[in-house]
Formats: sequence, C-alpha cells, structure tokens
Amino acid sequence: KKCAYSDGAMILCCCRSASGEYAVTADDYERIRVFRYPVDFSSPLCWTVRGHSSNISNVQFLADDSYLISTEADECCVFQWKIEHLHHLNSQITQMIADSHIEGCIETEAEDNGQAWDDAMMESTDALFKMEVLARDEHFVPRRPWQQQIVAPSSRNFREVTNEPDHDLMLEWIHGYNSTFRNNVLYSSNSNEVLYHVANVVIKRDLNEKKQAYFMGAKDEITCISVHPSKDRSICAVGQKGRHPFVHIFDYTVMELVQVLHGHHQRAISNIRFDRSGKYLCTIGQDLFHTLIIHDWSNGTIKYESQTVTMQTLCIDFCPIGKRLVQCGKGFIRFWELGNSSNLTFSVADLDVKGKLQPFYGIGWIGNSPIIGTDDGFLYMFEGRRLERKVKAHTTSIYAIHYTNEGLVTGSKEGTLKIWGQQLECKRTIDMREHTLGGGEIRSVCWDIDRGKIVVGSSSNEIWEMDLNDDFVEDNNSPITKGNAGCDAWVLAAHPFEARFITVGSDRYLRVWCAFQHILLKFIELEMKSYACSYSPDGQFVAVGFASPYNQKNSSSCSLFDGKWVILDEDDEFAVVFEARDASKAVTEIKWSPNGQIIAIGSRDTNIYLYKKDNGVVPRFSMVSIFDQHNSLITRLDFSTDSKYIRSNCDAKELYFFTTENATCDIAPSRIRDLTWETQTCTLSWAVHGIWPRQNDGTDIAALDCNLKSNDGNYIIAAGDNFGRLKLFNFPCLSPRSLSKSYHGHSGLVSGVKWIGTGSHLVSCGRKDQAIMVWKHSVDDVAVVN
Repeated sequence: KKCAYSDGAMILCCCRSASGEYAVTADDYERIRVFRYPVDFSSPLCWTVRGHSSNISNVQFLADDSYLISTEADECCVFQWKIEHLHHLNSQITQMIADSHIEGCIETEAEDNGQAWDDAMMESTDALFKMEVLARDEHFVPRRPWQQQIVAPSSRNFREVTNEPDHDLMLEWIHGYNSTFRNNVLYSSNSNEVLYHVANVVIKRDLNEKKQAYFMGAKDEITCISVHPSKDRSICAVGQKGRHPFVHIFDYTVMELVQVLHGHHQRAISNIRFDRSGKYLCTIGQDLFHTLIIHDWSNGTIKYESQTVTMQTLCIDFCPIGKRLVQCGKGFIRFWELGNSSNLTFSVADLDVKGKLQPFYGIGWIGNSPIIGTDDGFLYMFEGRRLERKVKAHTTSIYAIHYTNEGLVTGSKEGTLKIWGQQLECKRTIDMREHTLGGGEIRSVCWDIDRGKIVVGSSSNEIWEMDLNDDFVEDNNSPITKGNAGCDAWVLAAHPFEARFITVGSDRYLRVWCAFQHILLKFIELEMKSYACSYSPDGQFVAVGFASPYNQKNSSSCSLFDGKWVILDEDDEFAVVFEARDASKAVTEIKWSPNGQIIAIGSRDTNIYLYKKDNGVVPRFSMVSIFDQHNSLITRLDFSTDSKYIRSNCDAKELYFFTTENATCDIAPSRIRDLTWETQTCTLSWAVHGIWPRQNDGTDIAALDCNLKSNDGNYIIAAGDNFGRLKLFNFPCLSPRSLSKSYHGHSGLVSGVKWIGTGSHLVSCGRKDQAIMVWKHSVDDVAVVN
C-alpha cells in the first residue's frame, strides 16, 4: 500500500532486512531511505541515499544483508548498494538527538525546520555547519535555471524591505458556488438569507439588501452543509476534506464559531445532517467503510458510531417521527434504528420486483414514509423498509429533493424542477434550461413554504430564487449568484483603466464582471475552451487563446485546432475581428505590448510567437518571429515599458529575455538590468525572487501581479500558490526571509491574480474551486509615512 511523506513523496516500495533490524523505502523523489525497524513514525530518523533518476520499482536486501539491490523501471537500471555501516545507524542517531545545537534540525518528516535555520543563524557558525551536514536532503533546493538569470539593477537605489507589508485585504464579494456537491444551497431560519459554500468559505447572501457575509474558519474545501431545524437557533454545520477532516458548527447571524468536531473521520466528510430536534448531528466519512457517527454536537460527544458500507453514501436523513435514519448511496438503501443504549442496527431496503439497485441521490418524506430519488428518474415510496410504490418523475437522474408539509420539490439531471403533492401527484413543472447558462443540471433545491419560494442551484454554478406564483424574483431575471462553470477556470484579465475584468476557462464562455457592483456585465460563448486572455492597452479589444474543441474526443482532430487565437471587439458585442493559428498546441499565455503594436503568444509547444500590427484601423497582425529557447510550456510573459523587450517564464522554471525585433536572440540579463517593466506577472524574476520559500516545502507560486500603476508609488505584490493561499509581499521582494500577509479562501491552486485599475481592489480566481473572489485593498497610511 502506498504511503506519503509530509513533503508529498509517495512510497513506491519497501523491504525489511533479513535480520529484521532495518527497513528500506523508495519514493517517487528517487530517494532510498534506511530506517530502524520497526519504524517510529513520530520521529522517523533515517539515512538517505540517491542515485536513480526516475521512479524506483523495487528494493531488496540479499540474504546476508551485505548488499541492497534496487531497480529502476524507466531506465532499466539495477543498482547494487554495499552495506558497510548499517550497524552504526542507531548510535549516530542517538548522538544527533543529544546535540543541543542541532536538535530539531533532522527530526521528523512533518516538522517545519524554518525555526532551526533561524536559531542556527543566531547561535554560531558551528551550529549552522552542523545543521547543513545533518539536515534532510530535500531541505536543500537545487539552484533552478531561472536563478542563474536574475541580475540586480546597477544602481541600488531600491528599498529592500523584509518586514510585513502595511497593506491589507478584506474579502468583499465571491462569485459562484460549489456545484460539485449536491443539496448545498439552503435557506436560513428567517428565510431572507441563503447559505451556500464555495472553496473554503460559507457564504450568507442577504436577499433583501443583496449583501454577503462569510464564515472562513474551514481549513480545507467544504463538502457538505446543514442548517439547524429550529427557527430560534441560527446554527449551521459544515464538513470538509482533509486527512482528518473537521466539522465546524457556527452561528450564521454573527458568523462566529460555536463548536468544532475533529478526529473521528478520514479523508473527507461526505454527508452531514441535523436531526429534527437539532440536538444530534449525523456525519458520514469517506474512509473505506464510510463510518457513520451521530454526535451530541453541543457537548462534543459521540452518541452513536458504526461502520456502514464500502459503496459511496450519497444522502442521509432522519425520520420526522421516531429514532430512525435513512442512508442511501450507490447501489444500497439502509434503514437504521437508534437504540437507547448507543446501539445502532440496520435493515436493508426490500425492493421486491418493483425496484432495482442503482445510485440513490436524495431523500424526501411524506408523513413518515421516505421518498427516495433514483438514477433512472423514479421516486421510490417506502412503508417501513418495503418498497410500496414508484412514480416516474423525470427522464433522467433525480439529483435533489426537498420536502415540506405541502409536498416535495425535485430537481433532475436534465435541468427540470417538479412540484409534487402529498399523493405524489405532479403539480407543476419548470424547465430551468431556459434560464441557466449552458443548461445546467439541478444540483440543489430548497423550498420555503412560508414565502412560497424555491432556491435552486445548478451545475453551471448559478443560484436562482423562484416564486411559485410567478417566475424569477430577482430583477432582470438575474440569479442570486453566477460563476465560472466547467472543469476549471484558468485565467482572468483586468481592464487597463476601468473597474472590470474578464474570465475564461474550460466551459467555453468569456465573462465580463464589474469589480465594484459585483455583477456579471455580459458574456459570450467561445468556440473552444480557453487558457489565456488579455485586454489591449486601450481597453477596446480582447485577445483570447484557445485549446482543443470543448467536446472533441478524437485526439488527432483536437490537434488541428490547438493554438488558435482571436481578437474580439468589445465595443461591437465581442465580434471576431482577427484570428490566426501558428502554434501547434494550446495557447497558454497572451500579452499585448504597451504601445499596442505587438502581441506575444505563449504556447504549450514551448514556443513564443510574436505578431506585429499591420497598418490600418482594424487590428490585423502578422507573425514576425518565434522564440524557441524554452523547454516547457510558457506560463508568463512581461513587456518592457518601451515595448522593445520581453521576459518569459516556462513550466521548467526558466527565465529568458529577448527583443521584440529579433526573438531568436537570447539577451544576457546584465545588459537589461536597468529596464523598467510594464507589468510584473512573471513569478520568476529578480524583483520577486524573495517570494519563494527558503525550503522545499512543495509551494509553487502559480499566479502573481504587482500594482505598478499605483498613483502613490506604494507598490505591493499579490501572489497565489498551489495551496490556495493568497499572499501580499512588499515590492521588490528580494529576500526569502521577507515577511508576508497570508489570506485563505481558495481550496486549491490559485490560477489568476489581478489588481483592478490603480490597485483599489484585487481579484483572485481558483482553478478547481472556480471561485472568483474580489478583495478590498487598504493601506495603513500612518505606517507607510513612518
């Protein structure tokens, strides 16, 4: 079974010595490690050796433990290691632990050794030397290609600041919601607010004042949500992902934490539900047997606990009357009885010949009879555990069910809503495909009978509120929230001088957002998915780069469309005014020159294509040169202020400089060390090399921007990484010891970061969580003056 170190390395194979005293592991970082057996995982001290260049397929001791044999599958290599000092391993480890100067420097896999570095620097040179000798190999990051290309300006009149920046960010608005999970859009107790989640944030949307409030206490991506049934208590509970995931229970009136439940589940919490009294909270984990736990949440104790099934659980709910719980999922339905002495017993659903085992997505109730939605579009009505009746409700899967005293509302995969009475008679059908962008599936429904309204979440990451007497209740038929859809949202681009920005992604839509009013201004459908976009310097045109067609399954046909890019005229409803295709693979970066005469196209084929504008009012461009020095896909491009030079980054961590006149000529960094750059989006350059951590902790800076257009010259760097963190650094950031301010909201890689206008707002975009977050930027003026 594969295991993981804290640095992300996966153990590929292991072996115990014939004497039973030692264990050897090989990981995907090409390291071979020798431990004493049995291994103490709280402090796994080891010897590390290297030699392989790719994944190690096997390691074995010889019978007399004199040699260790390791094999490498990719290169077909066999290594023979002689064991000479294995018997000294225990004594050397003991000596290292006893040394007070270096204690903690070579300790466990999970320990952060940043403090050890600081202590060594402050103590003595001897302590530093000892730390370097005995620290783990992965702490020493090899010198990357880009680090050999950075040169400081000739005049050192810049201010090198390592203290924490005086700038701050406050989350002002979030576009979108997480439609990956179901049944996660709920009314609050007063029904004038809607609760939903995206990334690591729970959002409370006030429907009257159109404001948002946030609970940001979750430590990882939120997976499920439940609201306390009592109208007198404003309590909400959320579950999340994680090795040992948390349950956070908070008061959504003030968005303050009330209780935390932790240490009971593994991997993630897939389902969460309050019982009818609100005293107990049921959670189901994503461990092998999907453990079911019923908590007395106010006391933080467990009332019931039991393993369930290996199949995925899709929905749970308590019976309105009595101590019963229904659990359904992929191919099973279970009815649980809650005993008086913490005993849980279950019975399996009797489907007879009427029903069949399949995925069951939702649970509703008519009286005390459960109504369960099926994958083939039926509603199953049970008496006890026996299937009593089934009704054909939809033509496709029923993904969402919500029940009230007046009946049920169901949402389906094909995008239709149906209202059902107490006798399972259909009273109304609503086709949401006429309103949702892209005709999304219904992922969540919630019916407020007091107000006669239903809130609906769709797979297009939109939330709508509907009136059962009329149609949509929002002005101009606009939803409560809109967001990016598809598998991921890649990039965003800010207008050069207006408070708006655009986003593109794999859903084939280009969206224009207002950063101040927090609304979607307009959108157009693109012919292919897009990974790159950029505004022209005058803000009239938008350049968009494409990848293969959205639904193209034939890989050979896909390659015929990769690399295409177009120019759209925003003043003419985004009409295509120019298009070209010279790259052989997807376009990954686009940038206009400051004078608007040149467009640089970075591609997955590792090349950068330069286009110059022809004479004329309508933009027409001709390719003039290709820069082909990079060894991986192009990630970032920056133009100099005079439009004569370009610097570029690629996925192989390379930094190059070249002229716009002759892109085939690589320029020595020392020749252009005093250049000023129009933008700072390259994550690998001299002015930002301090944002990278001192140690190899797995951090990858995925997006970066600096407010170089700030009127007061008080520049600040905003950087997003692969752990979902958004950080602020002083500009320039020249030391890895520079302090920063960190903000948590995204649940994964931050694919886009852009300052709006002169820097009043910052927009960040998550690649997988698809959340678009607008942050209000503020500066401590007193601190800046001092």
